[in-house]
Amino acid sequence: MRKGKNFLMVFFLIVAGSIMGNIIGGFFSNVFPALSISESIYFGPAVLDLNFLSITFGFTFSLSLAGLLGIVVVLIVFKIFY
Repeated sequence: MRKGKNFLMVFFLIVAGSIMGNIIGGFFSNVFPALSISESIYFGPAVLDLNFLSITFGFTFSLSLAGLLGIVVVLIVFKIFY
């Protein structure tokens, strides 16, 4: 497999693992409160205002312990089966 396709697959798996981990962590956060611990990295909104167009840029990345565990599990499964 080409390097570009492999990178896209790993990127997709990281995103999917984070989403699945956060969903599962949301269900089990009452039983295991540590799964809801999270950190956020964000860049506040920056506005580009032209007279005819206004564009707002912003970025937020939030990762919880459950999301991190989901990423690790998905990457281990990928490594085993691929």
